[in-house]
Amino acid sequence: LQSARRIRTAVDRVVVVAGGGIGPATRLLVAACCHPYHDQLSRGERGGRPRLTWLDGRSTADEVCGLLDLVAPPGRPPSDDLLDRWALVAVDAPPDDGDSLAVLQVLLAAAGGSPWRPFAAVTAPASRLARLADAVGCRERFGDRATIDTPLGVLTAAGLLPAAIAGIDVVQLLKGAAAMLVRFAEAPVAVNPVLIDAAAGFTAALQGRPARRFAVDARALPALADWHRQLRPRSDADPATITR
Repeated sequence: LQSARRIRTAVDRVVVVAGGGIGPATRLLVAACCHPYHDQLSRGERGGRPRLTWLDGRSTADEVCGLLDLVAPPGRPPSDDLLDRWALVAVDAPPDDGDSLAVLQVLLAAAGGSPWRPFAAVTAPASRLARLADAVGCRERFGDRATIDTPLGVLTAAGLLPAAIAGIDVVQLLKGAAAMLVRFAEAPVAVNPVLIDAAAGFTAALQGRPARRFAVDARALPALADWHRQLRPRSDADPATITR
């Protein structure tokens, strides 16, 4: 929370560089909990929270260059205007993702002349990102276990730091997750969402119908689908879908 506050008050855009399943997971949190047009609002309308942009090893050269045109146009000297300031958050998922690391190095080079140059990293021990963070003197640093690139990764610093920067109440988010865990573990079958969904999926499989996953907010469905694909790679023969 302290790191999120420092970054939030120092910049007007945060670029999250995260591969694997954690990048889509952080997007999902913002899609589900923030204004649907968060980045298009003025800073005042955003409550002083930065815009958020995501890149990873799959990002194209056009996407990276287009972002640089926004945050660090060639020939523009570093500006001390808050609305021109930007920060980087990098996440080590999967460990030693060389493509994501290359994207990060390009962005770090572009930010090299910035007087504030905020950079936060969530790293696995002894990874290439950890060594890079040491080399550039990264102050906002979080070590994490191998859970980063799993469904639980969204509830580590990898997911919670970008969420907190965006203004999401991560304390209440964690309380809700704990309450869900208790309900799913203890609620009777008739009112237990996990067991009801599992029974529906099992019945569908027996009847040869496609298995389905459900969400209640259509705005978050694309991000949910992307996260699901990253966490559960499937063949084209797998009929599982994301639907409302």
